Amino acid sequence: MTRGRGFTLVEAVVSLALTALFLLLAAQLVRDTQLASLATRRQALDPTPQHLTQTLRNDVHRARRVELTNGFISTLWSSGALSLIFPEGGGVRYERAAGEIRRTLVAPDGTSSGRRPLMRDVLSWRWLQLTPDLLELEIVFRRRPAGEAARATWHDAGAATETTRMRLAMRAVPGKQTW
Repeated sequence: MTRGRGFTLVEAVVSLALTALFLLLAAQLVRDTQLASLATRRQALDPTPQHLTQTLRNDVHRARRVELTNGFISTLWSSGALSLIFPEGGGVRYERAAGEIRRTLVAPDGTSSGRRPLMRDVLSWRWLQLTPDLLELEIVFRRRPAGEAARATWHDAGAATETTRMRLAMRAVPGKQTW
């Protein structure tokens, strides 16, 4: 008597079920990878928001204090200029004007130089000083659609509105020894 070779019906169904499960997981992985790739591509085509946030982060970390307009910390959001004072004197001022966020260098004697726009298509800008060494910033802007970021002119029909919120600490505050 010889036994037949091959799979039983139960073995075939189990192997097909496992194969389907692996294919489903692989399809989900491919989909997630494509979504991440699209997001990265969009950011690479329009690097302005990342440049602005990195420049702001560097300046706030370097700052000793915020120049206060009334001499005290306000508990209200401000959409006005943010002036950061550096330990060596001088500083930098960020302000929103004509839909742009502009960065201006301020010399120790108070003269301004090096004014340049860091970001365009800014819908709103506001900041709040939470403590003497902690700031919260919020920037609402129009992100250019993929493929349009490199062009000088584009219309905003396909632009998505995005909000960036940051909480940044000043590192050069007197008496602050650590991060």
